[in-house]
Amino acid sequence: SDYAVAIAALQLANVALVNPIVDGMNLVAKEAVLVGEPVLVLSETAGAAEQLASDSLTVTAADVAGTSRTLLEALEMPDEQRLMHLRRLRASVRAEDLGWWLSRQLRDLAAVKGGGRPPSRQLRDTTRRFEPLLFS
Repeated sequence: SDYAVAIAALQLANVALVNPIVDGMNLVAKEAVLVGEPVLVLSETAGAAEQLASDSLTVTAADVAGTSRTLLEALEMPDEQRLMHLRRLRASVRAEDLGWWLSRQLRDLAAVKGGGRPPSRQLRDTTRRFEPLLFS
């Protein structure tokens, strides 16, 4: 199946590049660190960035040259450093599970319904950054 092929690719990857311009929650980044041992290269606007950026190499999705340099940095990262980041990424993904995510989504929806902005920092920052493009 396509899923089995995708998981196999993640298991073999030395680097996992997840670079959407904007998304709500990116499971690929989380799956990559749970099933394989890659260096995670993550767009600053990925939904998972708020949770995973501190132990990932971050990029701006549209910056091709910067992403290229970051991919080289990821490929050259010493194993000891890669595994240290990987341990922390895995712990974070396991701690912020589906129940945690659902409660955060419900909190954000309640804030929006009440006329406010969602309290989740990443959603708030991304929305503000892309509002001119989305609502023009």
